[in-house]
Amino acid sequence: MRVVRVQKRSYGGIVVHALLDPERTFCGRKPAELDVVEELELDKLPALEGCNGCRRALDGWTPPARIAPAELRIVAPPAPGRLRTTGSLSHGTRVKRGGRRLA
Repeated sequence: MRVVRVQKRSYGGIVVHALLDPERTFCGRKPAELDVVEELELDKLPALEGCNGCRRALDGWTPPARIAPAELRIVAPPAPGRLRTTGSLSHGTRVKRGGRRLA
């Protein structure tokens, strides 16, 4: 596979892009607009320097494994006899937590 090593403009790092054809990389960028350092022939993209967009296009992308909500925590029902204490802050004419008097 033909790849190009590119000098990044932001902080001077190196990124390796895989070429789809001489006019375009797998992530959709044009090599003419990039600061190409060298062209190489590699079997696969390097783990640290490889472009994430090119790697997704070559290897395919699968969503990360999801953890079912039941595995994260178990929500128990409220204990019997407990009053619900949450509610509107300005309900009624009495001043409650941070509410203002309406009358």
